[in-house]
Amino acid sequence: MTGIVQQVKFNQDGITFLRRVLPYFFVLVTLLIFASGSNAQDDPSSRIDRLRGGTVGVKFKWSGEIFAGLGSRADAMGGSISTLFPDPETISSNPAGLGYAHGFAFTLDWAPPLQIDPTTLGKPFGLGDIEDEINDSLMETAKNNSPGGVVRPGTVEDVRLNSELDMRGGLKGGAAMYATRYFTIAAAFHQPFRLETQFNMAGMEVLAVTLDDNGDESQRIFTTINGNLNAKLTLNNSSIGVGTRLFHNLSVGATFENFNSDFEFSGNFLPEGIISSAGGDTRAFNDPAKVQYDSLFATVAGDWEGSGRRLRSGLGFHPNPNISLDAVVTLPFSIDLSGPFNMIHNNIRALNLNADEDEEVFDIDVLVEDNLTKTEKKITEVPGLRLEMPGSVSIGFSSKWNRKYRVSLVLIKYIENLSYRFTYRQFDSLLVQTKSGEVFQGLNLGNSVRLGGGIEQFMIGVGAVFAESFSQIVENGELTTDTRNSLFLPFISLGGGVDLGSKFRLDYVLSLNASSFFRFSTTYRL
Repeated sequence: MTGIVQQVKFNQDGITFLRRVLPYFFVLVTLLIFASGSNAQDDPSSRIDRLRGGTVGVKFKWSGEIFAGLGSRADAMGGSISTLFPDPETISSNPAGLGYAHGFAFTLDWAPPLQIDPTTLGKPFGLGDIEDEINDSLMETAKNNSPGGVVRPGTVEDVRLNSELDMRGGLKGGAAMYATRYFTIAAAFHQPFRLETQFNMAGMEVLAVTLDDNGDESQRIFTTINGNLNAKLTLNNSSIGVGTRLFHNLSVGATFENFNSDFEFSGNFLPEGIISSAGGDTRAFNDPAKVQYDSLFATVAGDWEGSGRRLRSGLGFHPNPNISLDAVVTLPFSIDLSGPFNMIHNNIRALNLNADEDEEVFDIDVLVEDNLTKTEKKITEVPGLRLEMPGSVSIGFSSKWNRKYRVSLVLIKYIENLSYRFTYRQFDSLLVQTKSGEVFQGLNLGNSVRLGGGIEQFMIGVGAVFAESFSQIVENGELTTDTRNSLFLPFISLGGGVDLGSKFRLDYVLSLNASSFFRFSTTYRL
């Protein structure tokens, strides 16, 4: 009976929680875990009498995006790495631009505080259909656990989703540069990525029954599920760069970047309910008022920290003052996060949530043997997580004319993957290892093209990334999952800037493909 207690599916295998939650920032897939159906059975021996979605609350607080550098001018030009506009933010696009800089200047990167209701304004971000997907999964679960796949009217009640996207505003980073006669040096700090998630659910109810050979009820189970999950992932960057001109129209530069990351998460889920037999025997779990009851729960706690470094080098050639040819090589790098993590949970022994089609998911024999129900403790440990960031080779062309028109074209070849991997071990209540494995998931980025053009105050950027998603899972030394899917990721942005006097400049960029979709930069020159 696959849909009996969706919480128990969460409990059954702690590592399933990790490998599904991580790729979608810990919350979206957690929702689907609770609402997901399993393999349908041709002749199910159980049925769902009631599946009430309850209320789910989700809040995202975010800032930054993995591929964004400091400042907004380059992004506004469609991802240009142009050295035509040397300023402090050049340190994170093409450091060769520092060789064309003059004097002293600093740039500050900002984002406004914004809150969005995903069910209405969140659709451009792919978040507007979460509630529909959850409810579709609830209905599929009921169908898979009803004879003939027929769900009686009123059995399934939709979940209510209260969600919020909260873009954390304020200062995102800054950079300063100082140009001497022979070279320019620059330093910068910014937070390319920050995501906080808050997830809670209450009032999810499941009423299900098992059927004997005559189709009569033999066992009934009623549960309510409540729980919460909080996660925070941050990625901070500090860098130092230098650029110089080898000739009057040829410059080189390099940037050394240091990344620090922190990943914290905690959660607690507690279902309550009663299992009863047709003969009238009952057993409650998580009900201290009862003389005899079982404990069914899941707790998650973790705090990982790590760091990584990478080198970016660039070349800038100006055939004339209005044209720039650029080349940038960015090396791949990884961040090894380590620290304590554990997930402790109990699950009902009579439930076999890994059952194949035509197999009993709710094992009546085990249930009777256990005198209606028995829970067993599982402990999952994960020593750490490796984040793997791709490198790239970029070639760009940019031009300006009549003082206000701009155009740019950038071709990018990515090196290595944007991915994560981790190993895990699972133990029983006697600390005997029962399972181990490795999860490796991410994106294999291929090529990208970006084009930007317009006037200085208003430019349009378009482009695309060609990629392939992959998932490889090894359990107990055997490869159990190896999937790949091609992806086409479009890009579009609107942006520009203006000089407000001889010393102050304001730039902005709006991109619906980025998490911090609206950013602006202020630059001051001395």
